[in-house]
Amino acid sequence: MINNKLKNITIDEKSTIEKALKKIKLNGQGTCFVTDKRNKIIGIVTDGDIRKLILRKVSIKTQIKKYFNNNFFSMPSETEGHEARNKLKKGRKIIPLVNKQGILTDYVSLTKNKEIPLVKPDLNGNEKNYLIDCINSTFVSSKGKYISLFEKKFRNYYKANYSLAVSSCTAGLTLALSSLKLNKTDEVIVPNVTFVSPINSIIHNYARPVLCDVNEKNFTIDLNSLKKLINKKTKAIICVHIYGHPCDMDEIQKLIKNKGIFLIEDCAEAIGTKYKNKKIGSFGDCSVFSFFGNKTLTTGEGGMILFKKKENYLRCLNLRDHGMDTKKKYWHDNVGYNFRMTNMQAALGVAQMEKINLLIKTKVDIAKTYNKYLKNFEKIVIPKTEKWASHSFWLYNIIIKDGNEKGRDNLIFKLSQAGIEARPMFYPASDMKIYSKFKKDINYSKISYKGLSLPSYIGLSNEEIKFICSKLKSLIF
Repeated sequence: MINNKLKNITIDEKSTIEKALKKIKLNGQGTCFVTDKRNKIIGIVTDGDIRKLILRKVSIKTQIKKYFNNNFFSMPSETEGHEARNKLKKGRKIIPLVNKQGILTDYVSLTKNKEIPLVKPDLNGNEKNYLIDCINSTFVSSKGKYISLFEKKFRNYYKANYSLAVSSCTAGLTLALSSLKLNKTDEVIVPNVTFVSPINSIIHNYARPVLCDVNEKNFTIDLNSLKKLINKKTKAIICVHIYGHPCDMDEIQKLIKNKGIFLIEDCAEAIGTKYKNKKIGSFGDCSVFSFFGNKTLTTGEGGMILFKKKENYLRCLNLRDHGMDTKKKYWHDNVGYNFRMTNMQAALGVAQMEKINLLIKTKVDIAKTYNKYLKNFEKIVIPKTEKWASHSFWLYNIIIKDGNEKGRDNLIFKLSQAGIEARPMFYPASDMKIYSKFKKDINYSKISYKGLSLPSYIGLSNEEIKFICSKLKSLIF
């Protein structure tokens, strides 16, 4: 017998084309599996197949058995999640899972149950109003009132000296490093577990990245490893406030005191994060933020650089716009970039800034709710926050205690089948072929293979969190 939950994805071979079309509409998968009188899958029919039949003027009252495709791919019911996902990645949109008798027990697809996303932007303020105003002004590119207004609002929020809106956080990191005029003998220390953007920015500036280990508690830069790596070649350190937890800024500043080392804060994931009640982004010579679509504050794409010194700001201002002299149009002083933010992006940013405190508070509240439901579950480690830290929880991460990469990936897959989107934590850069030559002191980074991020978008309800936690527990057990 076919499970009741699967009735809308299966159809008897004697059923009509019309009935198949109705089931395809109900299941949302664009497909029906065709079964024989023993409930064994014998073929497949898609909405595309049916459209072709209708165009051929085949009556929708005709039995489907004459037209289904019997050339289909299936996998055993006991197939591990990661194996099925690998097949989906190779071009298949849907795969039936069948028992030894060929009867459908479940299926996997690219679109099944995508109901609780990992993240999505909150655009319920003045975003549309300001975008319309921007469009009406005709200033939709890199000129317009919203760019300077966004820079001002962001600068004031952080009480920074100078601010520069850019096309992305990666662009911001590249510009910040460009202001140092690095060469191939210069070293820049960067954490091993992070999104690769800061590592790539170092390489694009012709310097050498030095991969620093991270601590197992909160995945920020490991101080013991950092201490070992600092030498006369060290020109800069990029400290990443990963997932919203701050680095130990006092200790980092002690390590570089009087050594002429440039400090860059990568705050891409840490809007609203504080270190000892002081906002991160206030410590570095430069601090760079991301406003990608999955960030707490978003402009779709985009970033911001905060500066302490005017000289760094002016150099990045010049490089942002093709190295063009700010007072003499089309006169170029340097080989620069096109890293400008558009007025439309900035319009979104201005609207987002009007509710920034609420966005941050909501993220923190989501994390507190997760902690309530997961704190006594011995199979996982919930996020740990240092006493001196104020965590902004861009993403909520857990570690599977006795986990490994295969088990973690299988868990992510099974969560997706339940309508819950999760994702792996960032992999250690040292394990990637293109970056492995830059590692020096790596001991703890592999813990990221046990970690995954759970949904944490603005608007996630307590009931949804409760459901996620319940499903997570049942799958781990």
